[in-house]
Amino acid sequence: MQPAIGKFRVASLKVLAGARFRLREKTAALALSYDGTIPDLERFDEAMRSLLAEVQPSEADGLRWPQGACAADPEGPFEEIWPRALGNRVLGLLLLLQRWAREPVLSGEILEAVPGRLTLAAGWWREPALRALVELTLRLLALAGSDDEGGSPEEACRQIAERIEQVRAGGLSPVGYRLAMAACRKDHPVSLSRGFVQIGWGAQARRLNSTITDATSSMAVGIARLKYQTNRLLADARLPVPASAMVATVEQALEVAEGIGWPVVLKPANQDGGKGVAADIGNPEQLRSAFETAERHSPRAVVVERHIAGDDHRMLVVGGRLLAVTKRTPGGVTGDGTKTVAQLLEELNSNPSRGAGKRSMLVRIDLDREAMQCLEDQELTPESVPAPGRVVRLRRIANISTGGTAEDVSDRVHPDNRALAIRAARIVGLDIAGVDFICPDIDRSWREVGGAICEVNAQPTLRVHWLGAPERDIEGEIVDWLAHGQSTRIPTAVITGTNGKSTTARMLHRIWMAAGKTAGVCTTQGLLVGNDLASTKNMAGAPGARILMHDPAVESAIVEQPRQGILYLGHPFDQHDVGALLNVQDDHIGVDGIASLDDMARLKAEVLRRARSAVVVNAEDSRCLAVRQLAGCPRHLLVARDPATPALREHLAAGGEGVFLQEYEGESWIALARGGETIPLMPVSQIPSSLNGVLRFNVCNAMFAAAIAWAQGLEPKTIREALAAFENSFDDNPGRYNFIDGQPFQVLLDYAHNPDSARELFTFVAGLPAEGKRRLLNLKLGNRHKSHFQELAPQMARTFDSFVLGCDERRTREGGDYGSDDPVALMLDACRQALHTSGVGESRMVCEARRPEIFRKMFEQALPGDLIVILAEPWEALEALSELRRDTVDR
Repeated sequence: MQPAIGKFRVASLKVLAGARFRLREKTAALALSYDGTIPDLERFDEAMRSLLAEVQPSEADGLRWPQGACAADPEGPFEEIWPRALGNRVLGLLLLLQRWAREPVLSGEILEAVPGRLTLAAGWWREPALRALVELTLRLLALAGSDDEGGSPEEACRQIAERIEQVRAGGLSPVGYRLAMAACRKDHPVSLSRGFVQIGWGAQARRLNSTITDATSSMAVGIARLKYQTNRLLADARLPVPASAMVATVEQALEVAEGIGWPVVLKPANQDGGKGVAADIGNPEQLRSAFETAERHSPRAVVVERHIAGDDHRMLVVGGRLLAVTKRTPGGVTGDGTKTVAQLLEELNSNPSRGAGKRSMLVRIDLDREAMQCLEDQELTPESVPAPGRVVRLRRIANISTGGTAEDVSDRVHPDNRALAIRAARIVGLDIAGVDFICPDIDRSWREVGGAICEVNAQPTLRVHWLGAPERDIEGEIVDWLAHGQSTRIPTAVITGTNGKSTTARMLHRIWMAAGKTAGVCTTQGLLVGNDLASTKNMAGAPGARILMHDPAVESAIVEQPRQGILYLGHPFDQHDVGALLNVQDDHIGVDGIASLDDMARLKAEVLRRARSAVVVNAEDSRCLAVRQLAGCPRHLLVARDPATPALREHLAAGGEGVFLQEYEGESWIALARGGETIPLMPVSQIPSSLNGVLRFNVCNAMFAAAIAWAQGLEPKTIREALAAFENSFDDNPGRYNFIDGQPFQVLLDYAHNPDSARELFTFVAGLPAEGKRRLLNLKLGNRHKSHFQELAPQMARTFDSFVLGCDERRTREGGDYGSDDPVALMLDACRQALHTSGVGESRMVCEARRPEIFRKMFEQALPGDLIVILAEPWEALEALSELRRDTVDR
């Protein structure tokens, strides 16, 4: 027999800020190693069922393990399928514990399952919670898989339960958790931000904290919290309320009680959840005791009101509609003629759903002073044996938080009572309100049988309605109201590829702005919300997208998605409208496990897989075409400069859509096409960023931006106007073919960092007129790949007269080509050697690793009429140029 499963070990846990693999939520990749095998799955599952019932009796009640928590096991001989079956259980248990800790995760995926090793992907919300629950998952697995018959797991289970409660305490409330899960089920994006839940994105998003929403009036919340003020406000509106008064002393309370008539209710003036409330007080002795309790919660501010006889109802009003009504019964027991009150209560409290915490579904009832007083009022003691069917009250009020129970009566409510609840919520000003209404018969009008509104509660709990109607999706109905029955998503485009991502994204941003929308864009150049430059840092991918999605101004979002962002951060969205793959070229090959251009294409194809409306693909790039089949939607737009490109022709002939260049009225035009229909969009000469078509890259970038915008439903007129206004200025497109004025020499700033982009740039520079010399300051080429600089050295030697060579120290140290004690020196020497081999003399080269000295050395040798080309981070270069200008003025 194989040894039983042994100790699990975490080989790695990578927590991504975005979604990855086939998950639609923030993803964690967990790699585990373990010893042994599972000799008997049924025995393992039985052990796990017992452990889960011990750890969380209320949650495990009714849970069918493994069917209720895990994916179905594969078919086949046990010796072949058991690693996968184990993977199902590990993943299912991790997701289950997260949900028990109120982390609204949806799914997971087994990435690898072989004997001794598991790799899983699972959703997560809070990283500390995830790490704690991974540890608890492994502890439970070790307990369930152990073949050690000695010892007892009770203590271990107690510790695990305590740890789950600690994790739970820092997360969502039960209502917040259920609302989040309901929104996820309804395909709304859901995120957690500084303690509140956000449903949706940008301008379409809604925020909530339990049942407080972004539309809940703070004034209304304040009114609802002041019980006496609420009572008077409703009375002024001629709604039925109990006679009431605010008092500061017990003597005043006795005087009011005598005036309005016994019995009375005492409550703190500013508390919720039944705290400090005593009902049905029939004499001064009871009042003095109740006043002491109420005043502890609200010193010198106690409300005395007339006790209203009848059933207690919680009426949930949402957005001006009565959503649910539940009758609450005070906590107590029902006699059976044989057991004592104490025994009946012990039996009642044994229900796994009854806990001691205020967030338990049901709350246990103790034989405390209130219970003893209730027994005395009924002429009973804990040792009394109630007759069969006799209801023994142990609480004066019917709140679930004090041990009450619930019955749904939503279908029985009289129209007058319905209108009363809706009007009460409206008078107080709450969008979501819990109206406490007491009446003898909810089926009949309050005008006929009497009744009164005792309270109107802000941020009402939904627990009473879950208990009363467990089959009903109350929180789903609230989510539908929050979303107004519409999608909470905004238009999104994700752009990936090797070159052109940032420029295409900025062009698309300009198009959306021209359409009258506040568009957000995040790229390696920074982050824009409308025309507001929010950041100049690299904000590409998930980090920037999160900022955009949490900004209520953003009506459309454009995200540049780099390779590293996918690998280390995941995808910014569960799904996006349009995904674009611009090209797959030689850059970052050999880094992060990407061994070939085909590997890179498959990685970037993940952007196509998550598109749900359309994909835009380069028809002139064979690798882009090869992964097009992985797209997550059937609508494809192909882009090609040459309309005769075979893939484009075949696609259009089949009725597909595309963008290409064509001759029209004697000029080269960008054209949109659908099947046999062609729409001339605009002449290339009218796109300033193309420099009359000289910058081929920017012509292509404009074509891709037009294709994405067209796929998103924007009008050709809007696309044309926006592209005609987009320039190569630093403001429009920092670090991309920017000519910077204000110096005695010409300055061209660019971000070229790989062979394809650099070749285009150097060809362009060679054709520029220059009175003096052409000089290159390099901080980009060769940082990661020695071969890139060596490949370009001959062209650089032909194009430039002098060189100042530097590097990006972080990228050079991270790259794999310069492994030594001093990779920076090795990199600079390799660049110098490459240029020397291509015929550049030592006098034409300066190597400098320090900032800002490298800029100073270039500026010191530059003369009027020279052309200086700077390959650097745009904001760093701009600051250096600004400093040079200041120094010149000072001199």
